[in-house]
Amino acid sequence: MSILPTQFRQPNIIAPPAVPTSEDESKYVAIYTLLISLISLTGGTLPDAKMERYLRRLQMEDNTPVDGFEKTEKLLKRLEKDGYVFKVKETTGAGEDDVYWCLGPRGRVEVGEDGARGLVRSVYGELDGEGEEELERKMARSLGIGERVERKEATQNGGERKKRGARRRGEREEGEEGEEEEDEEDEDEDE
Repeated sequence: MSILPTQFRQPNIIAPPAVPTSEDESKYVAIYTLLISLISLTGGTLPDAKMERYLRRLQMEDNTPVDGFEKTEKLLKRLEKDGYVFKVKETTGAGEDDVYWCLGPRGRVEVGEDGARGLVRSVYGELDGEGEEELERKMARSLGIGERVERKEATQNGGERKKRGARRRGEREEGEEGEEEEDEEDEDEDE
């Protein structure tokens, strides 16, 4: 985010001082976008063991293609310093530490859910209508969007009870017999 006037935002006028070339910067951006997307798709936290597994699959367990940050550990420290991700250590009573990777404030703003969705769409490519809908459902579930929307609707409706999902035994659909009795019971409870 920049508050500079538009005439000073031209890349040929102000080049980032820490960027040797645009190719190196694009590698860095690609790596942090991928890692932030992985963390986002796992609910906002990623255990360290899974992070290591993903880095191994990307063939980056020891080295990275980013000049100046050839060691993966050094690149992860830069990501933490830049505010894209951060590492949380929780001490358990058993003497071991649980280590998690979480989204940093800059990662939420610059990449966020939209960036994660864009990355997933580009990986899966063109899909037919049904495949696209299924992919959107899976991304919403992974990103926790459905849960937040339900919570938001519940608070906006003043705690009003809504039926969602599959019916349980004994519940009736709208228009079935007994609905009027349920409505009357709900009104009696509200009073």
